[in-house]
Amino acid sequence: MGEVGERLRQAREGKGLTLEQVEEITRIRRRYLQALEDEDYGQLPGEVFARGFLRNYALAVGLDPEEILAAGGRQAPSPVAPLEEVSETYLDEPLVPPGRQRLVAALIGMMVVIALGLGGWTFYRYLGPGRVSPTPLPGAGETPIPADDQVTPRPTFTPPATLAPGATTTPSVTALPTVTKTLEPTEVPATLVPEIGVLLRLEATQASWVRVVVDGKVAYEATMGPGQMLEWRGNDQIFLRTGNAGGLRIWYNGQEEAPIGYVGEVVERTWTAAPLPTGEGPAMPPEETPGPVGPPPTPVTPTATLAPSE
Repeated sequence: MGEVGERLRQAREGKGLTLEQVEEITRIRRRYLQALEDEDYGQLPGEVFARGFLRNYALAVGLDPEEILAAGGRQAPSPVAPLEEVSETYLDEPLVPPGRQRLVAALIGMMVVIALGLGGWTFYRYLGPGRVSPTPLPGAGETPIPADDQVTPRPTFTPPATLAPGATTTPSVTALPTVTKTLEPTEVPATLVPEIGVLLRLEATQASWVRVVVDGKVAYEATMGPGQMLEWRGNDQIFLRTGNAGGLRIWYNGQEEAPIGYVGEVVERTWTAAPLPTGEGPAMPPEETPGPVGPPPTPVTPTATLAPSE
């Protein structure tokens, strides 16, 4: 038995736990736990499972998982690869000789002058003076045209029904009322622009170790207990690494994802930016206003009681 296996066994016995109890806590089969204590990594499914099982075992017995991985020579690589430096190569001499540089500069200057001249001619041709017709003002002999929203009818003449011989009458003129048309404003709907980002929510159905990297920075690294729910938001991407993929429920930008693995499986996954969900859910119903209770009761005037006559 090596150093790592002995430390795991001593930590387990120090907490008074059996392999069966550790199996219930970590959801790792007993024969795999025994292989970790014996450092018989050939019994494990693979290198990724070996690192995940070591990490979960160490967390279950109260040891530092990174220290156990480093002691066993199985330190996990960084999830974010460093950017490669781009080497810059400088030329010893310019690509264009000095004489040609002056020629190229002169040609560019001529092209700019020609473009400015064409632009000015086009502006004068289509938008210069004389192209906009002035609005004529109503003068002598011209009748102004009424606006579309006002209609003024002409007066009507009503003749008298009967005229007596030698009698005179004055015709009556009846003017109709002016009708004014009111235009209702038209509402222009606003254009909604969706917000872009990454919204990740985790809910642990079993004890699950997780590491969350938001936009290149580690935001969380611990074991989530059953029923615990956490949420992170990023601008570009969110990286997730878990040692128990089957013990997590995952929501990405408001939509629940399908299970990303099985119980006890180590899985890595990255989500990138997309339109975020809008709205805050259904509004609460307004409180009901009580109805009228009716008029107040009519006061009753007490009456005197008469004694019976003797």
